[in-house]
Amino acid sequence: RIGLTLFAAAAATATMGINGWFPVEATVNPADAIQIRFTLKPADAGALPKALQEVSDPTSGKYRQYLTNDQVAAVVAPAAGAVEAVKSWVTAQLPGATVALSTH
Repeated sequence: RIGLTLFAAAAATATMGINGWFPVEATVNPADAIQIRFTLKPADAGALPKALQEVSDPTSGKYRQYLTNDQVAAVVAPAAGAVEAVKSWVTAQLPGATVALSTH
């Protein structure tokens, strides 16, 4: 068994921890699959608000030229190498782990 410190959202009646989260001690059976999701910051945090403003502004040349899913994914993509760095870290920490990528 692997001992993990998990973080759970604090219930309204519970004592609030850091940013509303608090540690919970738990034991995980190694035979059980667990799913962990990492969210990476966009390389350019201001790119999406700028793009949304441009398609919403009647004076913009990009007015009503709405972004496709692929265009949004490109605008909010993390810095080059960030995904590979996370994948490398996960596989180093959890040998045998399966890493799946998602753009949502």
